[in-house]
Amino acid sequence: MVYAVSVVTVLAASPAVISVYDNVTISKTEILLGDIAQISCDDANRTAELSAMKLGTIAIPGQKILLSSRVFELRTRASGVNCDDISWTIPDTIAISTSSQTITSEMFSQMGQKAITDQLKSQQDKREYTLEVLTVPKPMLVPMGTISYDLSIPVGVKSIVPTSVYIWVNVDGQPYKKAFFRAKMHMYESVVVTNRVMAAGEVITPDDIHVEKKEINALMAGYITDSKKPIGFIMRRMTNSGTVLEDSMLDKPVILKTGSMIHITAKVGDANVQTQGIALQDGKDGQVIRVRNTVTKKIVSGTVIDADTVQVAA
Repeated sequence: MVYAVSVVTVLAASPAVISVYDNVTISKTEILLGDIAQISCDDANRTAELSAMKLGTIAIPGQKILLSSRVFELRTRASGVNCDDISWTIPDTIAISTSSQTITSEMFSQMGQKAITDQLKSQQDKREYTLEVLTVPKPMLVPMGTISYDLSIPVGVKSIVPTSVYIWVNVDGQPYKKAFFRAKMHMYESVVVTNRVMAAGEVITPDDIHVEKKEINALMAGYITDSKKPIGFIMRRMTNSGTVLEDSMLDKPVILKTGSMIHITAKVGDANVQTQGIALQDGKDGQVIRVRNTVTKKIVSGTVIDADTVQVAA
């Protein structure tokens, strides 16, 4: 009887000599044996396997950790890599640091200000302005790699409240951290300003106003920039000298008095029909008032066109 014998040959790992550095700086967050030690081995495959042995991480760029020789040995055993037939030289304490690069506060400030400036340009806002920087991110340590940024102004540029810019920092295309920049906009525009104290009911003349550059952040909407616009209007309330005029402060003057004889006009087809009437209310330009037709004695409502004309619906 003939028996077949199977022989399995187990190859021993090639010997290796590893000398661990006592003080080393690595460029990645992951600690690999090949980055913190000199490895000598005739087997290229084993050299590559030993070099890729994972021994932990350093999460914070620029941070330094200290490993005792005992902790180092425990980590090599837990790595899952065959550590047989290795001659080790291990210092009592191993200092491992991660290299880093710094984004300064000045760099963050410049990015934030440029983002606001670019936003204003895209809005075609041509008003003059200055930026008061309120919040600048602290210097940021980031891992080595190519840095890129994504900037966002979530609620847009505001002149009444501070403008916030969010700066996302990416390393090698991957999000790393977010920074926050904040600035107050001081917007300036040429606006119409009173030359003197004006009482309620006074008619505004060219001598009563001038145009002056003012910060408009705190002004309500409706401030007036055209010096011709308020001429002939009356003040709704008393204003002090140097007051920026707003639409809400002005009222149209009464141009048609109660009891005035007027022309009542109406458009019938392509023709304008006119008759005589009498105003039953004071009227301002564009205001709807009641009038009496002196021919028919009927009372109707119409729009004041000028000092002696009211237009009614046909």
